[in-house]
Amino acid sequence: NSTSFVSTNKKFEPEFWSLMLGNLGNLVVNFKDAHAVASLTVHKFFDEDKDGIQDSAELNLSGWTINVYDSTGTTLIQTGTTDASGNAVFSLTEPATYKVREVFPSAPAGCEGGQWVQTLPGSPTFEYTVALTSAGATVNFGNALNCLTNIFKFFDEDGDGVNDLGEGGLQGWKMQIYNEAGTLLIAEQFTDSTGTATFTLDPGKFYIAREVIPTETSCTNI
Repeated sequence: NSTSFVSTNKKFEPEFWSLMLGNLGNLVVNFKDAHAVASLTVHKFFDEDKDGIQDSAELNLSGWTINVYDSTGTTLIQTGTTDASGNAVFSLTEPATYKVREVFPSAPAGCEGGQWVQTLPGSPTFEYTVALTSAGATVNFGNALNCLTNIFKFFDEDGDGVNDLGEGGLQGWKMQIYNEAGTLLIAEQFTDSTGTATFTLDPGKFYIAREVIPTETSCTNI
């Protein structure tokens, strides 16, 4: 007297069933789609000023790998790559909960040794938990790029401006990084045992590097 038919088609489309009822006058047919799908859009952008907002001049990031996991974050459901518009679009069953993560690529040419940092969604999870419904969802990942700049300090014994063989690095010298105008101190570091001070700086900007000359006490005429 009561029979249920369940559609297992993963696409939500109208289905037309023709039933020869014959003598089954009390047959009840229930239509139910168990696998409706919705779109999850992931957008990536270069957050140059690191404020978590895509400003008008900040570019989209293509070629980034985006992974979608189940609600526990342990089972990989789908993988996509952002296009020229910075988007990766996934068709996922709903209602369901997913975790969305990005895969950090290597720093680009010109920023060797640097690293990408995430500004959106950022700490502490660096991922999104999305409760997907039929309305779909959109999440945004913002990233900035930190580049490493090394300053090497050496003892120029012969005064020729060249680091000759045997002229070693000088440890404990304070190195400073200023803005392009030289008016704002951004960072300072002391050189290590090799004579090197390393700074993490934003790409595409100009800086001024200065050293702080210490007072020498071992030479009477300096």
